[in-house]
Amino acid sequence: FTAVKSFFALLNANDRAAIFEFSEPTGQGAKIVCDLVKDGTEEQRRQECYGSNHKLFTGSAAFNALQGSPKGRTPLWSSVADVYGFMKNNGRSEVRHIIVITDGPDTCHPSSPDFRDQMRWFKNGKYQPLNQPSCADIGYDQFLTTLLADLKDPQGNWLPQEELPVHISFIQIQAPGYTERDARQQEIACLTGGHYTFINAQDLVSMGTSASKALQTAVSGAMQRMRGSLA
Repeated sequence: FTAVKSFFALLNANDRAAIFEFSEPTGQGAKIVCDLVKDGTEEQRRQECYGSNHKLFTGSAAFNALQGSPKGRTPLWSSVADVYGFMKNNGRSEVRHIIVITDGPDTCHPSSPDFRDQMRWFKNGKYQPLNQPSCADIGYDQFLTTLLADLKDPQGNWLPQEELPVHISFIQIQAPGYTERDARQQEIACLTGGHYTFINAQDLVSMGTSASKALQTAVSGAMQRMRGSLA
């Protein structure tokens, strides 16, 4: 939360930007974080909110609500594909970037190695099986296929980085259940001329009372380096 606000403070005044949230409760794709057009469609809200008025995001009640605890599984590639399509078609900027902050890999699409169709649920004093359907309509392979079509010219040659439609970067914060780096995030960052940063949060937790501050410092530092790379 604090790191994102500091990142927006580093942007140029005329830089167009937006914040999107994604999780299992948001459904397929991502949702723009903005208080405008509350009763409108997602597309209407994106058209109204995406722009250079950064206070629409960092000063909104919707943004402040993001400080709550994360819930549900992670529809990572469905959400990245959604925002990628929006930026490619509506970015209205010569150079376009997406920075994804996540605490793990995709856990929603059945093709993901981390998808679990069943989990143990503790209820009435004992563990019971709970079925988990898919919570994403796009997996990594589908997104990669779409992406590769944009990264090559009609003759099949790789485009130079300055001609790529959108650069995608990732900041992966290590979670207790997902302690390893996600090679798929690394691959997408590499293919699109983005960057990948892994924050070893479990080591920071071992620092005790200073863990929260240390994690905030690490994420803020990663965001500042991302801002430098955009330039």
